[in-house]
Amino acid sequence: TYHLSYRSSTCCCLNYQTICIVHILMKLPSSTAVQNTSVSGPLLFYALILFFVYLADALMSYIAPVFIQQQVADTLVMGLILASSSAMGIICDSLFPSIFQSKHHSFFIWTTICLALLFPAIFLFFPHYVGMLFVAMLIWGIYFELLMFANSYFVEAFMRREQHSLAWGVINTF
Repeated sequence: TYHLSYRSSTCCCLNYQTICIVHILMKLPSSTAVQNTSVSGPLLFYALILFFVYLADALMSYIAPVFIQQQVADTLVMGLILASSSAMGIICDSLFPSIFQSKHHSFFIWTTICLALLFPAIFLFFPHYVGMLFVAMLIWGIYFELLMFANSYFVEAFMRREQHSLAWGVINTF
């Protein structure tokens, strides 16, 4: 704990992060401090959606390699299956900006959620087909890139320019 005094007001028993935030806010004009630190309703709602999407992604990130290892005996094939997701991500990064120019963030987030549901469904319904494991990983690569595009489009559509860093901070918290 630290002892902080600033102009005649004293704050006791604060941790280091709180002191830094208080110090920064005291140096800013009051209107700027409030304007830059307020989190809007759309951002909080979007962050809640992202929380569940990233929670599901974290579970699948753990389960997918274990499941694939149980289904595929050859480590080379397993590596190719896992790498196909990244290869698809590279392809999507180059194609999506030109294909989906006029789409909004809602298109990207809903498509992401649908693909996120399709990914484990393939593992459940086609567990013994190696080709379907490739398809599942390709879908995962597409899903992840759509999620990144959804985040970018959301920040651009709903946040003022001076709030972009705040929005990216909230989004990347998950």
